Amino acid sequence: MSNSAINAAMNAAEQAAAQAAPAAANLPAQQTTGSAVAYPVAGRKITTEDRIGGGLNVDHFLKFTSGGNIQVGQDVNSTFKSLKVCLDLSEVQAGFGISYEDAAGTLHYIRTTDGVSTDAGGIWEEEVAKARRIKPSIKPYNSWQIPFVLAEDAAPGKAGDRVGYTTVWSSFKTFSPVFDEAVKKYGKDAVVELELTCQIAQNVNKKVYGQAKFALLGEADQGGE
Repeated sequence: MSNSAINAAMNAAEQAAAQAAPAAANLPAQQTTGSAVAYPVAGRKITTEDRIGGGLNVDHFLKFTSGGNIQVGQDVNSTFKSLKVCLDLSEVQAGFGISYEDAAGTLHYIRTTDGVSTDAGGIWEEEVAKARRIKPSIKPYNSWQIPFVLAEDAAPGKAGDRVGYTTVWSSFKTFSPVFDEAVKKYGKDAVVELELTCQIAQNVNKKVYGQAKFALLGEADQGGE
């Protein structure tokens, strides 16, 4: 995998992070393999090009449901079996996340791109400590923040709206090879077209969830001659 576009970007980030100090919070680097990212240095964002990222600026967020549908925005009735979207590969950001279930059975997803603040404005170190009081074995996983553009109307979204999705551990694995293939074929700054679908899956506790699936359709037609 040394020729992988993902690995090259991630390795660059890892080397840069290793040279910077201090290490993020009090959390040790995660020992991972494959397309792994080194744990981020506090206050320093890591992206696919190891550069500063500004977070997701989108009109709606996507949710992949346990019913095998894709939900657009907050409306639970706005669901689709598939969506066609465009993606500027240069806008994809790398980060980290944790997920855990509390005593009430509520599933929590906490994410960061800088190892200091969470996407929701909390303190990353405190959120990880809170999660570990419930689940001591919890470890941050690699995550992608992805700003898609709808290629078709998908109420409440319209063609041209930006829709965001942040991967969990399972969808990180399904998105990474598609991202890698797109970069190899079209370059890291290309805009590509994808089809999104949702596959029903089960975790180790037999809980059903919706797993995001991504299919590369080709380079997007951006008009012009």
